[in-house]
Amino acid sequence: MPIPTYEQFMYPFLDYLKDENEHTLKELYEILPQHFNLSEEQVEELLPSGNQTVVVNRIGWARTYLKNAGLISSPKRAVIKITPEGLKLLQDSSVKEIIQALLCSLRSLFICFFSAEH
Repeated sequence: MPIPTYEQFMYPFLDYLKDENEHTLKELYEILPQHFNLSEEQVEELLPSGNQTVVVNRIGWARTYLKNAGLISSPKRAVIKITPEGLKLLQDSSVKEIIQALLCSLRSLFICFFSAEH
C-alpha cells in the first residue's frame, strides 16, 4: 500500500480524537501509520527536500484542513482536540471519508482557507 494522502489520513485522524480528550501530534504520528499498516521504510521516507518525512507532512496537512474546517481545535501547541462539529461528523454514518468537497460544505471559513491556496 502506498503512503496515504493527507485526505486519506483525515478520517482516522478525526476518529482517533473521538474520546474528546486532548492528544498530541506525536501520538498521531505514531498511531496513524499503524492504522494503515505502513512499513518502517514508508514511515521514514523523506520528502524530496529531506527536511521532513512524507508521513509527518501529510498528517500535518490533514491537521491543517481539519482545523480550518472547524472539526478540531488546538488548545495549545502540538495538542489537538475534537470539536462538537467533529463529533457530529463522525456520528453521521454516511461519512466514510473526509475529502475537500465535504470540508467545503461544512464551513465558510474553510472555503476562504481553501480558496486562498489556489
